[in-house]
Amino acid sequence: MPESTVAIILAGGSEGEFGALTRRRAKAALPFGGMFRIFDFSISCLSQSQVDKVGVIIQHLPAALIEHIGVGETWDFNGYYRLLKIMPPFLGIGEAAWYKGTADALYQNMNFIRRFDPENVLLCYGEHLYHIDFDAVIQYHHDHNADLTIVAKNTPLKLTSARLCRLVCDPANPARVVDCARNTERYQQHPVATGIYVIKTKVLERLLKQMLRDRTGHSLSANIIAVAPDQHRVLQYPLHDYWNELNSLDEYFQASMSLLKADPPIVPQEWRIITNPDDRNLGHRTPAFVSEKASVADSILCPGCKVLGQVERSILSPGVVVEEGARVSNSIIMHDAIVKRNATLRYVIADKDIAFAEGGTYGVEFDPNTQQKPKLTLFGRDEQSVTED
Repeated sequence: MPESTVAIILAGGSEGEFGALTRRRAKAALPFGGMFRIFDFSISCLSQSQVDKVGVIIQHLPAALIEHIGVGETWDFNGYYRLLKIMPPFLGIGEAAWYKGTADALYQNMNFIRRFDPENVLLCYGEHLYHIDFDAVIQYHHDHNADLTIVAKNTPLKLTSARLCRLVCDPANPARVVDCARNTERYQQHPVATGIYVIKTKVLERLLKQMLRDRTGHSLSANIIAVAPDQHRVLQYPLHDYWNELNSLDEYFQASMSLLKADPPIVPQEWRIITNPDDRNLGHRTPAFVSEKASVADSILCPGCKVLGQVERSILSPGVVVEEGARVSNSIIMHDAIVKRNATLRYVIADKDIAFAEGGTYGVEFDPNTQQKPKLTLFGRDEQSVTED
């Protein structure tokens, strides 16, 4: 039952595919949709469930995420019965203990789980975008007496990484998982494991000890989940709502731009996604301002934005300023960036606090008749003020 479950969010991985955007932060802390962070989706879904004990495992560049999460008060995880604990790597007795992988991170934090003596552990990633009813998954796991329940999604091969496995199910019982295969062309028609699992605590401990004994590796997917069907009752739970691993910068851009569609697949307000209002003073920003001479079309403007130029099919985070004569199209501009007078941005992703020089042209025009996808131009915070390219 939900009240006998402890959740662990894996949120501290290093993601090289995002270049300068993850040079200063974990992928889970990356802004999304203007005012949210990717992590907000997993923690918001948990806040709507009956799970009231949550551990967040982080390692890579944790400062931004730790500051954003705080004590979990934003998501109602700071109370007598509800708890959120951040679990970075720590020094063990006689040795330094960096996490060697996701499974090793779980093993090093089993004391947090044992403290509450739960029947089940819910495992999920804070680096993916999704909408899910966690209580329904836990109830399914309980009702079907599963040792491990894997939330699965029918997703094209190109949208998932090799880190997640494909599920091979029993033809006579499609809910029963008999094997976890590598994410290759051969298994493209099989559902993919989304990285959301409910597992009996005793089964998790047994598999972790087996992993250490056999020295097979430290991956949750490869060394725990993939071997479980050989010894335990493993079921799949089909996910029909949205899920995206955000496996690359291009997928991040496309997911962001999907928010601008007439019928967007991602609807943070309907999903009750919550973000920390104290992050960058979001809760105290004034409404976005658009001057009479400015034009804005098919875009998201967050509080504190000031637009005096032209903005089209773009997402502007809180505090972004677009000065007179400036043009921004098909771009993602993060908090407090400034696009100065007569500058032009197209297919640009700009991190926070960037200042684009007056009259500069940034990004590459996209011709859908000659290119399959646009070439994105990325500006990280290391270039505090960029010059014309």
